[in-house]
Amino acid sequence: MFALSAVAVAALGLTLSACSDSDDASSNEADACAAITDFRSAVSQISSLSAESTVDEIRSVRSDVQKSYRGLVTSFDDVADDRYAELDDAFDAFDDSVDELPDGATLAEAFASLQEEAAAIESARTAVADDLSCD
Repeated sequence: MFALSAVAVAALGLTLSACSDSDDASSNEADACAAITDFRSAVSQISSLSAESTVDEIRSVRSDVQKSYRGLVTSFDDVADDRYAELDDAFDAFDDSVDELPDGATLAEAFASLQEEAAAIESARTAVADDLSCD
């Protein structure tokens, strides 16, 4: 009974982590969009500077731009990590499926069983390529 409970708890944990990964990825994308907006706002402060601006005002604007830029870089790293994790998970699923193919399987059987994994890899690859503006 204890072993069955442990398996159930582990399965629940995997299910919840799968959901939270997706939620984290969505949250990371939203954070990246917010960081872009913050950066744009900080950069727009540069145009408010004039010949009458003090060095302290210029440094303050620079500080705001630096801070927002660091936030932007961090948010992009998080989104990139999410994309890499999706691609890595898709490849691992494909790799595991190939390992599980019976030795006597025909090409048609193997092909049919790997379609879902191949589609997941292509979807993850496309997401990474789109993020990078690749062809």
